[in-house]
Amino acid sequence: KIKWTNVYQDALSLELVITGTMPVFNITVDNGQQNQLMLGVMGIDVALDDIKKLTPRYNLGGNGYFFAIDPNGYVLLHPNLQPKIINFQELVTLDFLDAELEDENKEWIRRIMIDRKSGNIT
Repeated sequence: KIKWTNVYQDALSLELVITGTMPVFNITVDNGQQNQLMLGVMGIDVALDDIKKLTPRYNLGGNGYFFAIDPNGYVLLHPNLQPKIINFQELVTLDFLDAELEDENKEWIRRIMIDRKSGNIT
């Protein structure tokens, strides 16, 4: 299973990125018993700008926008995620609850997204 980091600023490109990592195993079967030897870990950095390019280009009205959160509820894409100070020591974390204006439904929206469920509000 892939593990994703929180958003951070890449030291080389200075872009906001997330990193996905996954262990690599050599799996063998000997006399019906499965054995696995960990060979290492592979990883990939994905720039948030590249993710943003993949989002649909729909007009969501005058005040609408797209956003994305990670499995912990931290924002990946959001108009309010714009770090002002370059600091390689700290992750760029913004909880969805802090990114949005006060709304009675935002905790429910966050929980539904983390749980990967669908829903709608009218």
